[in-house]
Amino acid sequence: MTAVKVKDLRFTYKGGKKPALNGISLKIEKGEFFAILGPNGAGKTTLALCLIGVIPHYIEGEYDGEVVVNGLRILEHSIQEVATRLGLILQDPESQIIGITVKDDVAFGPCNLGLSRDEVLQRVKYSLGVVRLNGYEERETYRLSGGEKQRVAIASVLALKPDILVADEPTSELDPIGKREVFDTLLKLRNEEGKTIIMITHEVDWAVKCADRIGILYDGRFVSVGEPREVIRELGEEGLRRYGVRVPQASQLYFRLERYLDGNKSPWITVEEAFSALKELLGKKRGLKEIMARGRELVKSTGEPVIIVEDLWHIYPGGIEALRGINMHVYRGEHLAIIGQNGSGKTTLVKHFNGLLKPTKGRVLVFGTDTRNVSVSELSKKVGYVFQNPDHQIFAPSILEEVAFGLRNLKLPEEEVRKRVSWALNFVGLEGREEEHPFKLSKAERQMLAVASILSMKPDVIIVDEPTTGQDWMGVNKIMNMLDELKRMGHTIITITHDMRAVAEHADRVIVLQRGRILHEGSPREVFSKPEILMQTYLEPPPITLLAKSLSDSGVPVLKDVLTIEEAADSLGELLR
Repeated sequence: MTAVKVKDLRFTYKGGKKPALNGISLKIEKGEFFAILGPNGAGKTTLALCLIGVIPHYIEGEYDGEVVVNGLRILEHSIQEVATRLGLILQDPESQIIGITVKDDVAFGPCNLGLSRDEVLQRVKYSLGVVRLNGYEERETYRLSGGEKQRVAIASVLALKPDILVADEPTSELDPIGKREVFDTLLKLRNEEGKTIIMITHEVDWAVKCADRIGILYDGRFVSVGEPREVIRELGEEGLRRYGVRVPQASQLYFRLERYLDGNKSPWITVEEAFSALKELLGKKRGLKEIMARGRELVKSTGEPVIIVEDLWHIYPGGIEALRGINMHVYRGEHLAIIGQNGSGKTTLVKHFNGLLKPTKGRVLVFGTDTRNVSVSELSKKVGYVFQNPDHQIFAPSILEEVAFGLRNLKLPEEEVRKRVSWALNFVGLEGREEEHPFKLSKAERQMLAVASILSMKPDVIIVDEPTTGQDWMGVNKIMNMLDELKRMGHTIITITHDMRAVAEHADRVIVLQRGRILHEGSPREVFSKPEILMQTYLEPPPITLLAKSLSDSGVPVLKDVLTIEEAADSLGELLR
């Protein structure tokens, strides 16, 4: 039975110069898990809005084609009617959360269905349990972290128990184990309750593992649809990258080692498949010795500390202890990654570095100055902060005015302002767009604009909170390479991130937070070599690191402490030769 049918769907936004969707045809069967991959701007969210009926009922534009959801033709039925059959989880949780408390928000939908009080409370309990937010019922939603808000948004849709669930980047702000739990939950809903799952995601390693089929959407069209292995075999590594899709790490390794694999033409798509194949191949070889991964060796920073944190506590109103006795240094010229589960205190910690928060106990010294004795505006000259959500710091009517705002507050000459604005916009790739309104930019571009606003101030320390959230593969590369370049220019970089691949490939040092305390710190190689510690804070190493460790643990003497595909491919290639 067909759950969703889309035929010759075309849509161009009002005032748009080109179609956002350009001839989409697709059938999704009842009980299928279908994942949609593709770069930002490909039309993925537009397609989701068409499925729920927001387009064309509320968003204007040129619409043509047919969308049928569980037998309802979208053009003939209201959004309210469609919502009883299809639930939509939006990428930005703040656009979906309306309740003052977590319980209010999750209960809102079931209450509107006219359900009994007992049934509403049962659904609230069930939904919060699914997203690991038991005990959060009375928390005020505006006090939640970005990841916690994302989980509340998911719970609110689950509470409606729709037959079809469309999830638009629902894991974008979650910690790695949180991502795993969302995928496991969606699989459980499909397997045990027969729900149809349509997931828009950049989490390709999970998508190919969970989905029955995947579709690669690019420039408003599906360029490939099929079982994950078929699509990866058809497009190959080069094709996936061309269409803006990050290649699964298991598939990347397969393509790098293909010439050694005895003519096996079926690419691995999961770490488990790669493990089985490599264990068998390497197990046939005798006399192999364990070798260390030959990648960049990261030396602990020994330079001048630019930020010193001494016994830092921060207690929010209501007695919530967000930070509990933090002691740490940030060194000049390093790239420090701060990782930990949602709600572990990461953002609270870095807000003390530029004075947005003041210590409840303890102190923070920035370039020798106690942050309790200096204003935020003074600290901003030394420490720049790019928020997790760029929309929280963008307010000017044009790109030029946005970047120039801070510089003019510093009373710089207008000629210097123009020079700095030009340099910053050129650095992030927004030159020539100075007169555009910021909210005409994509979210990824707004992230770049927020970075430009901070760069123009030329701070010594740059803090970037979740820089890869919601970014496609090309966007992640662009941002992380940009941070590498800023480090080469002499800036100290501090990133908060859930992207363990980005940490492995770009950070010099890692601090792991758990419940407001430092659980572990060291180089990425040191931190990722201890997955049992990371699991305590709902993190896990990149798939390639887990693969190498699994091979070593199973008795196959291969490489240890792998961080990147290049390290694994070089070392495994030598062993297989």
